[in-house]
Amino acid sequence: MSRKEELNIQKAIAEYLHIVHPDILFRSDLGGIRLTRGLRVQAKLLQDGRHGYPDMFLSEPRGQYHGLYGELKTGAGEVFLKDGVTFRKDEHVAEQWAMIQMLRQRGYAADWWLGYDDAIAKIEAYLALEHTVGWHYRVATDAAAALAAVGVGELNKEQRILVKELKKYKALPHHYKMAGILLSVNGLDNALEFVRGLFAKKLTPIDTVAEN
Repeated sequence: MSRKEELNIQKAIAEYLHIVHPDILFRSDLGGIRLTRGLRVQAKLLQDGRHGYPDMFLSEPRGQYHGLYGELKTGAGEVFLKDGVTFRKDEHVAEQWAMIQMLRQRGYAADWWLGYDDAIAKIEAYLALEHTVGWHYRVATDAAAALAAVGVGELNKEQRILVKELKKYKALPHHYKMAGILLSVNGLDNALEFVRGLFAKKLTPIDTVAEN
């Protein structure tokens, strides 16, 4: 795919997003734009040194994903052999596929966009996923759920205090999750207040019963 072809497709996708989804946050890679040698050197200094970053990114959390990356191609023939499954022996394609996999491992949706129509179809499918309240909420939820699964010795000081308080009331896993979210977002005092208020009229702490 020539730089001009890639740039034209990126422009068309950007125009589509501006018109159909004006509130969507997105960025495009400038690889399709010719830079002077000096600017290319400066641009490299601002990157992490890895190759193969996708051409476009939508900063919109959906479902279980933080955002959507798309690596743009004019068609499947640029990536796969005629069987549509086997990758072409191309170093650049290999780098791009490795990056797509790394991004997926980090919680992003990432895929090949094989032309304009394929790109729009995948963008719309992604945006149709359930809208989340934000990636930070999911991360906090995941961390909170882990409170009930790991040993106290593996937790930090605030988490250990919170776990100790939850154990007093024989809290269930979903209680750990809710308390963990509050700990991650609002801090320990707020999380402890939540736990004590939740169980105040329902359960008597185990250690209180023992003392009586």
